[in-house]
Amino acid sequence: MALELNPNSPIAWDGKGMTLGNLMRPQEALQSHGQALKLDPAFARAWNNKGVVLGELKRYKEALSAYVQTVELDPGFATAWYNIAMTSAVLGDKEKMVEGLKQVLRLDGTMKEAILDDFQTFIDEGELEALVSQASHGPG
Repeated sequence: MALELNPNSPIAWDGKGMTLGNLMRPQEALQSHGQALKLDPAFARAWNNKGVVLGELKRYKEALSAYVQTVELDPGFATAWYNIAMTSAVLGDKEKMVEGLKQVLRLDGTMKEAILDDFQTFIDEGELEALVSQASHGPG
C-alpha cells in the first residue's frame, strides 16, 4: 500500500480516504482526509474529498466550508463549485447555489445535463434552463 511506502504522502492519505468512503466507512475516511490536509493544508482535492464525506454525514455546513476552501485554493475546480451549489441548495441558500452553478457552467460546459437533472427540485425549471442557456451563449 502507498502509505506503507510513504506515510508522509498527502496523496496516499487522500486516496485511502476515498477508498474508505467507497467502503462506507465515513469516519475513517474523514480521518484520512484530515491526515492528508495536516500534511498539506493547500491540497485542494483533499479539501473537496473531505467535503464529500462531511456531506454524506449530513454535516452540510462543514462540507460547504471544505468546498469553499477547495475553490479558494483552486478556483478552477469545477466539481468543487458543483458541490458548493448542491450543498447550498440543500441548506436553502439559493443565491449561493446559483453562484456555484454559474461557476460550474463557466468552467465545464459538459456538466449542463447533470445540472438540469440534479437541480430541478431546487430551482424553477424555467429559471434553471435560462441559467444553463445563458452559459451556453456566453463567452466561451
